[in-house]
Amino acid sequence: MGDILLEKRKIGCYTIKNPVMGAPLNMRPYGQLDGVVTENHIKLYQEYSESGFGVIVSDAVNINEMCQHYRAALGCWDDKQIPGLRILAQTLKKGDMLAILQIAHRGQYCFDVETIEEISASKLVSVQKDFIDAAERAQKAGFDGVELHGCHAYLLSQILSPITNSFEWEYGGSLEKRAQYVIEIIRAIKEKCGKTFVVGVRMGCNEPDLTSSIQLAKYFEQAGADYLSISVGTSFPVECGRCDESFSWETVIPENFHYGKRLFGAWKIKQNVSIPVASVADIRKGETARDILENGYVDFIAIGRARLADPDWYKKIISGQEPSYCLTCRTCMWFSDPQKCPARHRLYAQEKMQNENYINSLKIKK
Repeated sequence: MGDILLEKRKIGCYTIKNPVMGAPLNMRPYGQLDGVVTENHIKLYQEYSESGFGVIVSDAVNINEMCQHYRAALGCWDDKQIPGLRILAQTLKKGDMLAILQIAHRGQYCFDVETIEEISASKLVSVQKDFIDAAERAQKAGFDGVELHGCHAYLLSQILSPITNSFEWEYGGSLEKRAQYVIEIIRAIKEKCGKTFVVGVRMGCNEPDLTSSIQLAKYFEQAGADYLSISVGTSFPVECGRCDESFSWETVIPENFHYGKRLFGAWKIKQNVSIPVASVADIRKGETARDILENGYVDFIAIGRARLADPDWYKKIISGQEPSYCLTCRTCMWFSDPQKCPARHRLYAQEKMQNENYINSLKIKK
């Protein structure tokens, strides 16, 4: 029996070389106000291209300048940003992987308000066009598709959740009305960019509960989404970027299920849709990755911090080597300053020792 980590998968019209997806990560240390690609981004994406993964989803790219003043990141709101994004897309494709640009609006705080109810309906509707325009720029830059950031209390998540969107307007109140906001974006991107252009949706499994999220997943599939990536939606307090296992919901996880809420939610969603489902599950070890896939909990495992700790995580796992594991620092050192990541320091020390041992072995042979 072959290694499941080497099995091919399908997303849309594409055949993916393996079921491992590089999860989107916020590259906070590298963001600039103009949203352009920097040398640091290019270096990092070169690492990604050599990772061996089947899919790489970019860090969250801001779809308008308003978001940029809330948190600087890569941008996709101006044609001037396309050349830099093209370099990233070309870099990823050298690694024979599906290149997906995650496009995002970071939520109510970008409008300098406390609730989305304080934002005019016309402004919220205009954001739909920002998503569509960003997708067209991603296609021009050479990406194979986009992923709509619809979780972690970002704007799409806030619109999908009754916690933040219970007021009366065109896209508020009922589950169907809330979903329509995202459905229209999916359909418009497919119309503008063509059926072969991949559209994924990263969504929560708690908007506000698992039952509602399953229905949302069905809506998105019917609208034309090519895959779903499951994480955490909006909860109290409304905090943009929150994405751990601390959220509360009424779903009881069976005792024989040995993983967290996000993966359980992804599994239940997968049972109700026919498009591929991916999920993060804080995966560090190869046996964990294989067990999740062999049990059919998801179609793709999404790897985040593990690949920051060791860019060769996947290649080492499939060859039976031990990677440098993420140490789960209370405050992620990589996101504050990549040079301070202790897992990277351990990796560099291991590589230095291996090089020294190799040199010494050559001296002995002489």
